[in-house]
Amino acid sequence: MQIRAWMILFAGAAALIGNCLVATTSSATYEHPYWRVTRLDKPPVIDGVIHAEEYGNVPAITGMVTWGGPDGSEKSIVANMQQVTWYVGYDSRFLYICMSSPQPKGTWPAARIKERDNNFILWDDHTEIQIATEGRRNYSSPGKGFYKIMNNAKGAWKDEWFYNGTPGTEEDWSIVGDCRSTVTEDRWDMEMSIALEAFRRKKIDGESWVMQLLRADAPGGIYFAGWVGETWMAWDRFGEVNFDPTAPIFRWIETGEVARGNMNLVFDVIGKSDAPSGIRFDVKALSSDGQTLYEDIQTKTVSKGEKASYTFRKDLTWPAGRNSLRILATTTRPDPETGEPREEKLFEAQLPVKSLVDDVEWSARVEPWLRQKPRGGEPEWKFAYWPSYGVAETSVDLDFYGMDEKILRAAAFEVDVLPARSNTPVATARSAISKLTGAMVVDTGKLKPGGYLARMKLIGADGSAAVLTKELQFLRNEYPWEGNSLGMDDKLLPPYPPLKMDAQDPQTFHVWMRDYSMAPTGLPQQVQAEGGAGKESILTSPVRLEAVVDGRIALVSDPVMRVTETGDARVKLVSSGTLGKATVRTQTELEFDGWYDVRMNISAPAEGAKMDRLTLAIPLWKGADTLYVQRGSDSFAGNNSMGGIPPGQGLVWDSAQLLPAATNREVWQTFAPIVFGGNGDKGVWWFADENRDWAMSDKLPAVQYVRTEEGVEMRIHIFAAPVALDRERNIHFALLIDPVKKMRDERKIGWGYQGPCSAGWYAHSTFGWRQWGRSSDGYYMTDEDRTALREFLQGLRPEGRPTGGFRHDAIMATQRQLPIVIYGSTKNMMVDLPEFETFGGEWLGDCSIPSDKKAAKSGGWNMQDSYESVLERDQREVGLNWPQSQVDCFVWYHDKLLRECPVNGTWWDNASSFQIKDYDPERKQFYWKWNVSMRRQLCKRLNTIGWTINRRPWWINNVHADWSFNQVSWHIENDYYVDGPTNTLLDQMSVDNFRAYTRIKRGIVHRLASRYGGEEPSSQAEKRRRARNTVGLCLLHDIGAYLWSQEYQDEYQRLPQLLHDYVGYFDEEDACPFIGYWRIGDFVTIDTSGVYVSAFKGKNRAALVVVNGNREPVDVKFLIQKNLLGRDPSNIFDAETKQAFTTFYNKETRKREWGEYDLRTFGIEGHGVRVFVVE
Repeated sequence: MQIRAWMILFAGAAALIGNCLVATTSSATYEHPYWRVTRLDKPPVIDGVIHAEEYGNVPAITGMVTWGGPDGSEKSIVANMQQVTWYVGYDSRFLYICMSSPQPKGTWPAARIKERDNNFILWDDHTEIQIATEGRRNYSSPGKGFYKIMNNAKGAWKDEWFYNGTPGTEEDWSIVGDCRSTVTEDRWDMEMSIALEAFRRKKIDGESWVMQLLRADAPGGIYFAGWVGETWMAWDRFGEVNFDPTAPIFRWIETGEVARGNMNLVFDVIGKSDAPSGIRFDVKALSSDGQTLYEDIQTKTVSKGEKASYTFRKDLTWPAGRNSLRILATTTRPDPETGEPREEKLFEAQLPVKSLVDDVEWSARVEPWLRQKPRGGEPEWKFAYWPSYGVAETSVDLDFYGMDEKILRAAAFEVDVLPARSNTPVATARSAISKLTGAMVVDTGKLKPGGYLARMKLIGADGSAAVLTKELQFLRNEYPWEGNSLGMDDKLLPPYPPLKMDAQDPQTFHVWMRDYSMAPTGLPQQVQAEGGAGKESILTSPVRLEAVVDGRIALVSDPVMRVTETGDARVKLVSSGTLGKATVRTQTELEFDGWYDVRMNISAPAEGAKMDRLTLAIPLWKGADTLYVQRGSDSFAGNNSMGGIPPGQGLVWDSAQLLPAATNREVWQTFAPIVFGGNGDKGVWWFADENRDWAMSDKLPAVQYVRTEEGVEMRIHIFAAPVALDRERNIHFALLIDPVKKMRDERKIGWGYQGPCSAGWYAHSTFGWRQWGRSSDGYYMTDEDRTALREFLQGLRPEGRPTGGFRHDAIMATQRQLPIVIYGSTKNMMVDLPEFETFGGEWLGDCSIPSDKKAAKSGGWNMQDSYESVLERDQREVGLNWPQSQVDCFVWYHDKLLRECPVNGTWWDNASSFQIKDYDPERKQFYWKWNVSMRRQLCKRLNTIGWTINRRPWWINNVHADWSFNQVSWHIENDYYVDGPTNTLLDQMSVDNFRAYTRIKRGIVHRLASRYGGEEPSSQAEKRRRARNTVGLCLLHDIGAYLWSQEYQDEYQRLPQLLHDYVGYFDEEDACPFIGYWRIGDFVTIDTSGVYVSAFKGKNRAALVVVNGNREPVDVKFLIQKNLLGRDPSNIFDAETKQAFTTFYNKETRKREWGEYDLRTFGIEGHGVRVFVVE
């Protein structure tokens, strides 16, 4: 598990900083800058240009400060030629943050990054905007954190929300706005709009946020101009921005050369409110020893729309040392409630000043910056060899600053691929350049092993002469895993029973706990699913493909279906029909786990055809109350929606409510690859990898949930806009019905009940990072490494690094024949794998991974003590692309791991929903897709290998939607860590969120691992309340927990044991059935809002788990129905205190009924849990 260092290192400091931001006009000591900004009457047009007339009424500040080194001794207001002006304002929809930065003539900003969310933007000239909306102390709190946006002079930006300690989750956030830049010969202008909804706000009037505004060059570079001259985690010193809709508009226009002694401060203030506002400025220059070098106070009054200017001009002789320039502007306005005059801070800053009067010191500060400024440009050429397809992706980009005119006029580019030491190309391609860019695919064919040279020639305006040549070397090695079919056997795997065709109905097929009845269209006509209330129909009508043609709804007509192949593991079907004038041909495959793969071809006759819309409609039964839509990592960051289906009739939710996709937003728009509708017992999952043949629309979101009289309909709009069928359209998706399987001893495993290992009934290395290969997160191992790992796991070899007790657990598991799980990673790994030398282009988009191995500082030994990480490649972590070749490589190495070591699987870390770049040989194009199908293939192949070698598969996922071939789902990190010393899990997610997040995906062992990771202490009562809430939520949903925090230990052990003592909780589930709160109404009535009850039935008694979703204590109104026990209860008591309920006479029913201290009433603390036994 990887926890970001800032979450740990800065939590203690954060606890010391106040959470309240209060505007005061004076204080004993200066703490941080303050700026009151106003609501804009007319927002700027985001075109990348700061127009003077457009920004005349926008709040603005300058006076930026340099960092000044670790000790701050060089900290000072920056030179005028380096100064930056920031503009900040807001309206009902957006926060606007804009900037104008001077650019010395003859130089250009360094700006190489063009695409969004590229980490290397940090090495360009860039801005860094940091915003904490929840106060200073919460910048490191899970669920709160802070936002960071970086952008460069080419308009690229990276937007992040650091809200928990799980690397990668920050990247799913989006500004839901725009960012544009322009560069002229003397300045760089930047404009940015950030939607208030991105901050989870509808309005921000009256709020105060912590903010840092910074313009800088590369890390460790020369130039740093920030509102505060501090590093990126100085939240106690960053500025405060107060959003005041009627505040006077404060504008700081000029500084002069303050450090040179030529102070020329110019401010404008513009009235905004109906009543006149008094404005007072106090400017003071102080020496390092506190002597006043200058002070001036100016006061004026401004009415609405009136501008008052203030100038503070003085030639100063700054002494050596840490001098300062203090600025305080206040406004006096009528109090909106009392009408009395009220003085408020408008702006405050204390700028450090290091004297640069001496010309030598001035030159030492400015000249190095000028020298390193780019004065010319360099074209960008990319070349990525894809050996799996025998192609190379290559492109040129001439759109950079400072380019030579002959480069900018280039008409084309050519690429030759030559064997090493040969002048005869094996492949050649040429492409035109349009709008300064060009791209093409080079067909290299199958290259023989050896070294190669890729040579690019940029062809000038005449179309023939080369104006620039570049070269790149790469290797083509061959590897034994390429194209392997390990684990691809099409056979039935335990614990699934064989897939069977119904004896009476050849269009109905039976898989474990589910029956699929197929319509002639090839789509499910009806589905019966077990779980919960038992086997029931979960569709109210057939799944349908519905088109709108010429304004009328059309369904598939004259459909014909036939079964083409049957077997224990798979059934294949084909169908065809017409839809309007189009022909629809469908090939479907049903696998033994219930995965229903649909490949649909839509074609038109020669004269063509049109469709206005095409929708896949999945009509769910009334029991569906949960939605799950995933388009990012496993969190509530905005790219996912996980919770209850909203109430109401008609359209109740659509995917336009998601934040834009973190990357490739123009491709995905409102598309989502994973969609679910159902409840905590069963439901329908829909999956799709890509949408190339779809038609997206801003007007009709791709995913909708619509409540009808019969139930809830999930609608997937494949053509959300009119489509001319001028070519065939191929639509690929899959359906999977929950529950997929049953795990034996699920509750015992889920809680680790009486298990011999730390994790209970399996050994689990939770130490973080992958420590058993040749690098952290890498899976490359030699025969020697695997031998050492086997001996380590068997207790025959000492550990090479601390493993947190895992070695002991592994020995215990080996003796007891229990599964052993080691840490695993997929999306992230190091580049130590030798295959990167050939597959770097395919997996990283980069063929330049060096074949030589450079030495580096030791990264330590692996846990089996067989290899010390001493090379740069061992320690360089990258994010991988996952085409088929990476799956094949991963499987090949893990096949060796499973065969040679007593390992049953890994924990899938860094393996959430992510995007894959791939190549389509038929269309001869690269495209983007999601990893849904690839993940399924990977997991299934590894399970097949395990069962083939008689090694029971035991793979642990991390809330990922791939549970058919995984055994445990570990709910950890992300939103599961409690974000405050007085908080519980229910302070950061609702019960509906928790159900969608942890209970669905039936057929896998769910285990929750929660903790409070902050430094601010909790009282014993707060610890107990947090622990009880966490364990109570798990029991309420009948999932297990992993003892991840010792403060939960008492509740973790005691509450499940109570259930077992009274109703046999840890016996097989059939002996102690569970009734979730989502269907409890026929058994227990709760008439108090926000209170939830689930039941476990034993012999002649039942146990009720009650959780209060309200933060405050409540009196709960309840009634036990006869259905719970088949009779009226004879006794009810608290399982913990043994305190019995009593009976009270009910005048309405004229009989005695149960209650704790009043009729049909019991009490429960805020976010509390109680367990009652009903006999």
